[in-house]
Amino acid sequence: MRVHVAFVPSEAASAPIGIVVDVLRATSTIAQALATGYGRVLCVPELE
Repeated sequence: MRVHVAFVPSEAASAPIGIVVDVLRATSTIAQALATGYGRVLCVPELE
């Protein structure tokens, strides 16, 4: 697997697929929500 990180738009490579994963913020938020009493956390692709 090759990963290219572009810090500015001019560094971006063309690719058919782009994936953005914010694992650290998501897992921290989910863990805190569950620890403070939320019964469940739903992950959805869009808000509407």
